[in-house]
Amino acid sequence: QAGMRPSYSVSLDYAYEIDPKGSEVRTSIEYSGHNRSGDYLYKQRALQGYSPEYTQIQRQNGHNQNVNYKLDYTQKIGQTQKVEAGLYGSWQQRLAPSRAWNLLDGEEGPDGSTIYYNSVLIQFNDFDYEEWIAAMYATYGAKFGPFSMSLGLRGEYTNTYVRTRDVEEESAWSSTRRGYFEVYPTAFLSYAFPNNHELQANYTRRINRPRGRQINSFRDMSDSTNISFGNPLLDPEISSAVELNYLKTWDNHAISAGLYYRFSDNAIERVRYLDDNVMYSTFEN
Repeated sequence: QAGMRPSYSVSLDYAYEIDPKGSEVRTSIEYSGHNRSGDYLYKQRALQGYSPEYTQIQRQNGHNQNVNYKLDYTQKIGQTQKVEAGLYGSWQQRLAPSRAWNLLDGEEGPDGSTIYYNSVLIQFNDFDYEEWIAAMYATYGAKFGPFSMSLGLRGEYTNTYVRTRDVEEESAWSSTRRGYFEVYPTAFLSYAFPNNHELQANYTRRINRPRGRQINSFRDMSDSTNISFGNPLLDPEISSAVELNYLKTWDNHAISAGLYYRFSDNAIERVRYLDDNVMYSTFEN
């Protein structure tokens, strides 16, 4: 049967105008979450000489909750310059208990469906993930004649805590806590030449954190020959990009050309390996 996914969210926003020229302070806090639960039935009928026939049920539950906080300050300097600064904080928790059983000794019920009265637990997994992020940033934007620029710097500290267990015993929990600090600079430069020619140069550094099934260690065994699971020890992927663009505009049309180069550290990739005629799929840096 399909699962249910009720969700909820509440937020509070406040804005204070320092002066009518555009200087202001904005702050917001948001709490959100969603639950999911469901039983999923899988039947496998294999050719003779291959994996045996079986019927399996997977029970997947989850409870996710998030808190996000932002404080942004904007200060205009004259008509052509602007300074922005802010703070950001977030906390999230993902709880995902999952179970799987092979269903045995079935018989046909009154409505023609199969009724099972015996089962064997073949998969047990509890997954508890918490993440805290604290960040601060500042940007400066200006326009001097044909030249425009925006320079930014963001510092961010992340702390993660992962707990998993494969049997229902308190002593079976294994946990990993990690913290890291990263700095993310950005630069956007442009120069407008006469006759609607413009040259742009950009640099960005960003983070891609592993999410969801990428880090959940539950083994999906619905296909006994193709088993997938996540890796709770994944590192975040850090990518940097350099871009150079040329733009020419007319009254009714435009043309653009660009060069783009991107490189990443700790790239997150899906990997597969074969073991005893079973294909396993997971994620690695």
